Amino acid sequence: MKKPNTQLVLMLTLSLLVGASCKKKQELSETAKKLMANVWKYDTNANLSEDSQTAENATGIKADIQLGGDLKKIADFASETLTFYEDTKNNKVAYEKKYGQGLLSTSVVGWWELKDNDKTIVMKEWDSQAGKEKEPVEYTIKELTNEQLVLIRKSDNTKHIYLEKSKFEGKAKEFEEKEKANRANAKPVAEIPEGIDESKLKKDWKVGDKAEIYWKDTWYKGKIIADKNAEGKYKISYDGWDSNWDEYVDVRRLREIKNETGATAKTETTQEKKAVKEWKVGDKVEILWNGTWYKGKIIADKNAEGKYKISYDGWDSNWDEYVDVRRLREIKNETGATAKTETTQEKKAVKEWKVGDKVEILWNGTWYKGKIIADKNAEGKYKISYDGWDSNWDEYVDVKRLRQIK
Repeated sequence: MKKPNTQLVLMLTLSLLVGASCKKKQELSETAKKLMANVWKYDTNANLSEDSQTAENATGIKADIQLGGDLKKIADFASETLTFYEDTKNNKVAYEKKYGQGLLSTSVVGWWELKDNDKTIVMKEWDSQAGKEKEPVEYTIKELTNEQLVLIRKSDNTKHIYLEKSKFEGKAKEFEEKEKANRANAKPVAEIPEGIDESKLKKDWKVGDKAEIYWKDTWYKGKIIADKNAEGKYKISYDGWDSNWDEYVDVRRLREIKNETGATAKTETTQEKKAVKEWKVGDKVEILWNGTWYKGKIIADKNAEGKYKISYDGWDSNWDEYVDVRRLREIKNETGATAKTETTQEKKAVKEWKVGDKVEILWNGTWYKGKIIADKNAEGKYKISYDGWDSNWDEYVDVKRLRQIK
């Protein structure tokens, strides 16, 4: 038998071992490199705004939701931080989603890959308990810049908006500064009647006492139903209204019922209050919107929440909405009107804006000065900028958030 060439066998073995241990490193596309270049932070308010818009498109019900103050700080603390990186040990690209910070954080890991010419990212979370990958989740990469990442989950078409972490922290700080300015400039809600003489207030009420209760510029009849609490407030009920309206009120919102000659403020009777509580389809009404009464009519009976569906005269069905009975009143004649009612023409006059128009913009309960910077989009919204704020605050807003500068 021919003796094997020991040196040749050794060289072949070494060659195989080196080849097996030195797998070719995965080539990364420009999209992959851009994903891995930043740490991404889930933008809670941007996603809430997106969800609100989606709900409005589906239901017609508008609900501008934004977190502020301590709630926003908690949400920012707990919101997801997403990091893409190379797993050199397994020669894969991996990701980590972390929720919270420091000792209070929790995280999940997995692997990802790009497909469809880098337009889709497939994320495969690792199930540590089962010791295997979970079902992959596919996202369309809607936007990817150095500052923002927008993913659309294909299974339910939901949008996930992330900001580059330092950009997110800067925006959060700017939001907080704007919120502080808003609180400083905000006009306080007139919950307590103005010009009252506190020395003449009745401060000791008993359960069962009849009283007049101040609520949004009007005195309503009711009674005391519970003794004052630790804050010195009495629990009351309004005559003719169910227990959902019961509340604890400051003594400055209470007064003894006055006779007709001694009354100094308008008091609606139970009958008057009930009269505006029940409406029929077709009834002509005035509807309170943003501090002004507009003419319209009832177009659907009240729903489970006790709200009626209305339409505004001269406005299309996109403006139809369900409103609380407290936003409805009978149409008053010219001599008896106590509140300004804008005509259809006046209302339409502020509906059409041109690029460059100076306006006031309603944001979080306060009107800010700004201007129109782009014509309205397919949703009927105008793009605006706020005076004194950079372009990060530019946004498309509904015409109901715009008014002429006063």
